[in-house]
Amino acid sequence: MKKHIFIVLLFSCVFSAKRVSAETPDSAALRAGAENGGMKEQFSYALYLCHNDPAGFEKAMPWFIRADEYGDAVCEYVVAQMLIQKDEGVLPALPWLIKSAAHGFFPAMNRLGELYSRKYSGVEKNYAEAERWFQIASDGGYAPATYNLGVMYLEGLGVPKDTDKAIPLLQRSGTRGMNLLRKNGLIQ
Repeated sequence: MKKHIFIVLLFSCVFSAKRVSAETPDSAALRAGAENGGMKEQFSYALYLCHNDPAGFEKAMPWFIRADEYGDAVCEYVVAQMLIQKDEGVLPALPWLIKSAAHGFFPAMNRLGELYSRKYSGVEKNYAEAERWFQIASDGGYAPATYNLGVMYLEGLGVPKDTDKAIPLLQRSGTRGMNLLRKNGLIQ
């Protein structure tokens, strides 16, 4: 749960319009903590930079990477998402997503499934890989992956079309899945 909160916080910070460039006592304390090497402090300082500095992406990335030296799945995922958001493409982000997924982070697994289920610059469509990542994250209870897996079975994307498998997956995925089932006339 904490990891999901960090991601929401990150993206709210990254896309916020509020930017200040002067260092404050709070930012100095955050920077000092980050320089002392704690992963949590490095991650917090990177988030602070994203939110408060005009050059937030560029300044935050080294702190996220330093925090990742501890092998934290959220840091790896955040670095990957930042690379994708900066239009550096999917290829530089792919190793970060794979590391995050290998550390058991379901959003990274789901993102890998999304990348493999569509054609992205430099990433070949691979439905078997997409299904594998969606299935692992779905088995862990991650609703977006359950939805994506259900769509694969509903539409026959790389797997045999199978509404008997798709319906329970989409029902389990929540409102989004239920709406898709209604739209396709599979439930009332």
